[in-house]
Amino acid sequence: MEETVGTSSSYPYKGQPLRVFYKGQDYNFQLLQKGLRKEDLEIKVLLDGQVQVLIMREGRWYFSGSDHDQLLAHEIYRAISLRYRL
Repeated sequence: MEETVGTSSSYPYKGQPLRVFYKGQDYNFQLLQKGLRKEDLEIKVLLDGQVQVLIMREGRWYFSGSDHDQLLAHEIYRAISLRYRL
């Protein structure tokens, strides 16, 4: 699922900008939902200007409908969990 964010009204909440350094490259992302909990199985993020959905399957985080690296999804969740103390 890749869509670009055109207007701020489509996603009224944008969390604090976060960064992940992975395989020699910086990735910037923001949360697009409020009230994040450890039990959530789906998280929407704005990753380098595109909306991505992280999904928990079999104890691991993946990008929904995308061929992005699964380890990148894990690193993004790790940064989120450290920041929001999940």
